[in-house]
Amino acid sequence: MSPMRLKTLRPTKGEPNLQLLKRINGYALPGTITALMGSSGAGKTTLMDVIAGRKTGGKIEGQILLNGYPVTDLAVRRATGYCEQMDIHSEAATFREALQFSAMLRQSNDPL
Repeated sequence: MSPMRLKTLRPTKGEPNLQLLKRINGYALPGTITALMGSSGAGKTTLMDVIAGRKTGGKIEGQILLNGYPVTDLAVRRATGYCEQMDIHSEAATFREALQFSAMLRQSNDPL
C-alpha cells in the first residue's frame, strides 16, 4: 500500500467561494491507523469527505497523492476506507468488521 499525501488542500463552496479548509497538508502511512482529531466544527468531516471523493459541489484546490501520483475518485475509493463516526452497520461489529463489510460492498461482481 502507498502513502497518502495531502498538499495544500483548499476546498471552497458557494459565492464568493467560501473557503471550507485552509492550507491542509499531511500524510498517512501504509499499515498504520491515522487519527484525525479536532474540536467540533474544525473541518474533520469536510476533510474526510474531500479525501474520500464525497464532496461533489464547489471547487477543490491542491492535491491528494497516492504513492506520489495524483489520485482520481476511483483510485481513492479502491485504496481507502471510510468509517463513519456513527454506527451504520451493526452496533455489535468491531472496527475491523465494519471496514471489511464496507470493502466487500464496494467490490466488483465481475470475476477476474
